[in-house]
Amino acid sequence: MTFHKESEVLVRIVTRISDAADMAAGWAGMLLLGLMFIIVVLQVFCRYVLNNALSWPEELSQPLMVWAAFLGASMGLKRRLHIGMTFILNLFSPLLRAIIQLAMEFLILVFAGAMVRYGWAISIFVGSRQLSPYLNIPYFYFYTSIAAGGVLLLIQLAKLILDDIIFLMDVCKR
Repeated sequence: MTFHKESEVLVRIVTRISDAADMAAGWAGMLLLGLMFIIVVLQVFCRYVLNNALSWPEELSQPLMVWAAFLGASMGLKRRLHIGMTFILNLFSPLLRAIIQLAMEFLILVFAGAMVRYGWAISIFVGSRQLSPYLNIPYFYFYTSIAAGGVLLLIQLAKLILDDIIFLMDVCKR
């Protein structure tokens, strides 16, 4: 098997994993946002129509929003939709632009790795010892969103970095 064939197999595998993670994050994010919407509407109805506010909706809707945000971050990264200074990048040649983009992706990789490491540590250390006041749900399930978001970012970064390396190799061959 040649290097070219091996790299095609690697690209195909990483692309499938990236696409599957993206689809799962999209469906989970929609579910969480839909659930959060229902909870918030229920709270508004109870507070302003029935004049009897519920105690638990805010406690549940906040972590749902955090989970949705971390899921959405990976989806945005996959599509390169995060805020950036593209007008500055566009001043450079395609080769230099790809090198700068690759360097930024490695910085995001470090950040996502820290999210996984420290997010999991917080989940274990704090999350297993505390319960939410009204629902008595361990905070572990809330704090795990940090580590899960980091893992999803790492998956998407693997695909982006691989794409950029392949692009750089093609540019250098010309």
